[in-house]
Amino acid sequence: MAMSYEQVVLDVLRRHCGIEGKITLDSTLQGDLGLDSVAMLTLMVELENHFQRELEGPADQPPQNVREVVRMVTRSVERGVGSRTPLPMSAPVEPDDRGGERPA
Repeated sequence: MAMSYEQVVLDVLRRHCGIEGKITLDSTLQGDLGLDSVAMLTLMVELENHFQRELEGPADQPPQNVREVVRMVTRSVERGVGSRTPLPMSAPVEPDDRGGERPA
């Protein structure tokens, strides 16, 4: 049986963001769960990878609680927004010959 959107969000929070203990739909991401900017990015990338969709939502208004993340996932998946292939969490980079960096 497939997991619900809520179950997937909770699973990603536990497995990839290191959240232990009780998580509710009203748990705030930063206040209650202690997610910093890196953990927020991890959450979003892992959800996009799981559903192979870009999550839609205003970049200047990130979700504040678990319920808003579930809504964002639901809206993005059910509307079929931005199908894509999964991205690695970190791609190796190598210096280029101009002093910058390029993906390896």
